[in-house]
This record gives sequence, C-alpha cells and structure tokens, in this order.
Amino acid sequence: MYTIVRIKSVIRKYVEGGNVVDPAALMAPCDDYEKNLMLEISKFNEVMENAFDELAPHKICAFIYAVSNAFNSFYHETRILGQEDKKRLSSQIALLDITKRVLEKCIDVLGFSAPDAM
Repeated sequence: MYTIVRIKSVIRKYVEGGNVVDPAALMAPCDDYEKNLMLEISKFNEVMENAFDELAPHKICAFIYAVSNAFNSFYHETRILGQEDKKRLSSQIALLDITKRVLEKCIDVLGFSAPDAM
C-alpha cells in the first residue's frame, strides 16, 4: 500500500503543476530500472490467470511484492519530477500511472484498497 500511496503523491504533484497524465506518452525505457519495472508489470495478466486457475491468491501477493520492489528501485534511482526532458517526464508519469493501476487492481482482487495518503 505504501508504494501505491507514494505513486499517488508523485502523480498528484505532477497534476498540481498543471500537467495531465497521458497513458499514451509511454516511451521505451531509458535505463535498467525503468525496464525492470515495465517487465514486472507486464506479467499482470499471466499472474492473475495463474492465481485464478490454481486458486492461489498468494501468487498475487508475490506479484505485488515484485512490482513494488521494481518500482522502489526505479523511484530511488530516477529523478522523476526533476526530469528536465518533458517527454521523458510524461513517459515516466505514464509508467507510474500504469503501475498504480496494476497494483490497485491486485489489491482490489484481494479485497482491500490503498488510502490516498499515509
């Protein structure tokens, strides 16, 4: 839940700066941290299908953990809101938004939700 709240905070600051989140702005990754996050969230459908087929909600929990770790590595190694390249910034915000939506869907399936702030 902390990861979702952190993402919401970054997106909120971005929007408060007069920007709009554009999911279509997503670009190819510029480093390994961004690439790893993209690769982790790309496993969403497979994980959900597998968890459903095997009646194994713990697989969703493991996926949430993996995505959160990939996001935290990306977050700590990337200067997101300080990014000077506006296209890259828009792409990174789109990636954060996708990550947030994936994590929110996972916890929704598990029966809980994340707060807006902690």
